[in-house]
Amino acid sequence: MEHTVIINRSEIRATPEEKLEKLKTRNVSTPDDQQPSGDVDLNKFMDFNLYEAAKSGDANKFIKALEEVSVSKKLALSLIFNQVTPSGNSLLHVAASSEKEDVTKLILSHFPYLMTRKNCSEDTPLHVAAQNKKSAMQLLLEKDREITYQESLDQKIMYWKNKDGKSPLYLAAKTGCLEILRLLLEASAQDGAYAVKMEGMSLVLAALEEGKSDTLKAIIDQLPKLLHVRDEDGATPLHYAALVGNVEAVKLLLEKCHYLAFQTDKNGSYPIHIACQNGHVDTIRKLVEKWPDLAEMKNKKDQNVLHVAAEGGKIEAVEYILKNSAIEKLVNSKDVDGNTALHLASMHNHCPVLLSLTKRSNLNPKLLNNDNLTALDVAMEPESSNDPAVVQFWLQALFSVN
Repeated sequence: MEHTVIINRSEIRATPEEKLEKLKTRNVSTPDDQQPSGDVDLNKFMDFNLYEAAKSGDANKFIKALEEVSVSKKLALSLIFNQVTPSGNSLLHVAASSEKEDVTKLILSHFPYLMTRKNCSEDTPLHVAAQNKKSAMQLLLEKDREITYQESLDQKIMYWKNKDGKSPLYLAAKTGCLEILRLLLEASAQDGAYAVKMEGMSLVLAALEEGKSDTLKAIIDQLPKLLHVRDEDGATPLHYAALVGNVEAVKLLLEKCHYLAFQTDKNGSYPIHIACQNGHVDTIRKLVEKWPDLAEMKNKKDQNVLHVAAEGGKIEAVEYILKNSAIEKLVNSKDVDGNTALHLASMHNHCPVLLSLTKRSNLNPKLLNNDNLTALDVAMEPESSNDPAVVQFWLQALFSVN
């Protein structure tokens, strides 16, 4: 649609694109012509009316605000587009947060370098669009492909991380907006090296933290290699699902790759250990029902699921294990230090766990660890953080130790 505007006192009919081209030739000046006054260069900060116009997404309103700033402050357009808000947002950051795409499209056509600009949080305009679930994402992704090709960037901007280590992809997964997420996933799927570029940044975790199974399914279906991407601690997506206790996610991940259940992190912990550490009984049940032998798997400390649950004081997990005839035999198992689950519960003063364990007829409370200490001895050690009076009461009552 064409509009009538007055530029240089002559009335012409022009589109927003034509108006911007006209403005680019006006008031041409250099930084040397516009020195800052005092300690602060006010020309570096975005005019509020221009900010509002960019935020509105209305291209004609934006062009009008540009012209007013250019004339009133005698600034070249190149300088105006280098201005930022107090938080470091460029005009493209602001436009990318709008419900409308018109201003974003205009800026990308004439000042595409703003795609690589970061604000004070090191967010690019792609981060802003992903976090705010904005439709400008398609335009930004198209320009991302062009810039990456033309400027030979190491990787696409959609993989760039902000100060929190989060990429636009991660933020899209976090918000759970499937429309935006699918655009990013489709763009990533075209890159054969996407799994390597996402190393240490789990989209799966982002989806799991929000409990969004549909988001998780979309991620896995589009980017199946992410099933095997580990974080800096060696954790797989199934470790994450076990961490948050998302049973639906556990089921989905196991359907896609059952081998994940037998993968360990850098501590030698299997996903079932992580579930026990956090007391997620439904997750433990799902894993044990499928593979009972998982309960006997040990981490680098030679700890099985009962050790881990007892040490963490997770009474529900402990009781589930003790009631399961296939795994309750672990009650007297020792870890690398010779500690049984009872030793570990004792040294951490987990009285409900102590009570539950000592109800087991096959429990041997007098087993010694590598330091020749019983569970009661461990509790009474000088360096123990337990209250000796409380522990002695519990253990003497439970073990009938004289």
